[in-house]
Amino acid sequence: MECYHGLVRIVLPAALLLASCASPEAAPFRPLRDFRGIIHCHSKYSHDSKGTYEEILAAARAAKVDFICITDHPPKGDRGLSLREGWTGLHDGVLFIQGHELAGVNLLGIGLREPVEGDTPDGKIRHVHAQGGVAIVSHPEEVKDWEPYLGADGMEVYNVHAALKGKQKEPGFIPAALKRLREAPDRVFDLLRDLDPAVIAKWDEINRTRPFTGIAGNDSHQNVNFMGVQLDPYERAFRFVSTHVLAEELTEAAVLRALREGRAYVRFDSACPDGVRAVFSKDADGASVDFESPALPEYHDFQLFRDGQILPKLPHDGLRYVIAQPGVYRATYGLPGSGSAPLYLSNPFRYRP
Repeated sequence: MECYHGLVRIVLPAALLLASCASPEAAPFRPLRDFRGIIHCHSKYSHDSKGTYEEILAAARAAKVDFICITDHPPKGDRGLSLREGWTGLHDGVLFIQGHELAGVNLLGIGLREPVEGDTPDGKIRHVHAQGGVAIVSHPEEVKDWEPYLGADGMEVYNVHAALKGKQKEPGFIPAALKRLREAPDRVFDLLRDLDPAVIAKWDEINRTRPFTGIAGNDSHQNVNFMGVQLDPYERAFRFVSTHVLAEELTEAAVLRALREGRAYVRFDSACPDGVRAVFSKDADGASVDFESPALPEYHDFQLFRDGQILPKLPHDGLRYVIAQPGVYRATYGLPGSGSAPLYLSNPFRYRP
């Protein structure tokens, strides 16, 4: 049996099965572990942030984050400064991975050793890959011509800053945000939990022809201050949404490999119950997806999509869906009636009988 996990903690049954089938010479199979990460974070090396690495580390530990992908804007005058001086590797239990946000070409380069060269998006993507890095399309809502980006490894299916820009246009958002700041400041980011339908449609479209990993772009800066009050401290931003990866160990190589292979999911951690998961399985008889949740049955709002189209809802007393038709499947979980505000999104699972 092959298992593809939208949301899992430790894949022990699959590990035992694969280990039992391995040849004596094969390396022992290592179970996958769930690591919570922040992708798209800025520090003092960006022109629009003054955040220090000590502040980022303290926030990550407080928010129970396992890894941080730093994506500073390349400093003017010395584009490699942040890559040389920024933290890498484990610091007090948190893994730091260096990268850049390549403004103007809508790309994140993650796992970089040197500044990215190239005159076009596809040229920059090739240089990211030549360094062993991962290329992610950032702010996809701004991309008009996708052809030069199709060699990337994935895209932001959610970006906090883009969500804020959209919400600011809605009447009533500012008063609601001010009210939330007074009454429950740690939950103010929850007002931004909306997906852009056009971005999700593009993600589904690309995934119909090739794997394209979806991640959450935290876009954390800690740079919004109002009358001496920090509105976007790193810790608050880190608690809100994250990208979880399923990897063998907490190392840069393992995290980057998981992102390339789509072993990841997006979770709005501030509101999503622990233990929610969707496990896709395939064997000789076909495929299925099992939904699991620690919440009461009436709380379940799992949805399954095939090739971007929503499938009929599952009954609450039967959280297994037998996959009979070929296609690209993904799952979401949300509050009943939450519309476009899911609490998690799995990455796609491909079924070909």
